[in-house]
Amino acid sequence: MPLRSQRCECGTGSSRPPPTGTTLDNPSRSCGTTTGSPPPSPRPERSRPADDTTSSPSIRRQRRRRTITTLTAVLTAITSVAVQQRSLAIHQRQAAIAEQRLATLRGLTVQALAERDRDVRAALRLGLAAREMSPSPETDRSLADTLTSTRLTASLSGHVRAVNAVAFSRDGRTLATASTDGTVALWDITDRRRPARTATLNAHTGAVWTVAFSPDGRALATTGIGGTVVLWDITDWQRPAHTATLAGRANAVSWVVFSRDGHALTTASEDGTVALWDVAWVTGLPGHLAEWACAATGGGLPRKE
Repeated sequence: MPLRSQRCECGTGSSRPPPTGTTLDNPSRSCGTTTGSPPPSPRPERSRPADDTTSSPSIRRQRRRRTITTLTAVLTAITSVAVQQRSLAIHQRQAAIAEQRLATLRGLTVQALAERDRDVRAALRLGLAAREMSPSPETDRSLADTLTSTRLTASLSGHVRAVNAVAFSRDGRTLATASTDGTVALWDITDRRRPARTATLNAHTGAVWTVAFSPDGRALATTGIGGTVVLWDITDWQRPAHTATLAGRANAVSWVVFSRDGHALTTASEDGTVALWDVAWVTGLPGHLAEWACAATGGGLPRKE
């Protein structure tokens, strides 16, 4: 409320209104006291901070747990998605590989079928490759069909160049093969499905063109470039022995045949000639060569000579 002017009791007779904005606590105070000055304002009491529950250790721990739980859930979800994507990729890759193997298998089977009439050996190899890739009734049936469509029982390999001639012994247990590589191979074919190479004959300096067994199967004749005929004692298949070399032809000998008794040998040469050889002393009794030599010379040398 507005302050009224009061008369001073000091006898000055003058009255003066108090300063604006001041109040008088006691209007009857004497002039000796300062009137109109505001009383000192009390110091505002420092307000106590309210109990900040958000800064308590338990709340902080709870927040930390929630943060860890959230991060764990996020990482778990990311990992799960990554694992699912990887599993899907692996499955797709395996499916692609299986599909490719199936296409390859079918291609091998079709090729084996196409090769049966042209190259049985190639057809069998293709069938074996298909069966090795995927053993199944389908591949077994295809391989069986190839086997039953041919009489091929085995394949012999060992020469490094072309094979020019082959010959069976009379008993059918031995096979001889002649090659351009200059060698003759002997094979034990007692087991037709598993022929075994027993010996290699090396006496020619060039290609060997033909081979022939003697009727008793104890001797073998081989011919080739150079016009020579080589005779072998094959009584022991494992250790054939070179018994003689028949020379005298200028050109390559392209064919050779034993007589029925094995005592004579006929050769055909590229120069247009046929030669007849007496080989009884070689093919008759290899263990009695001295006797044959004596018979050929008319008795040999006497003891005095």
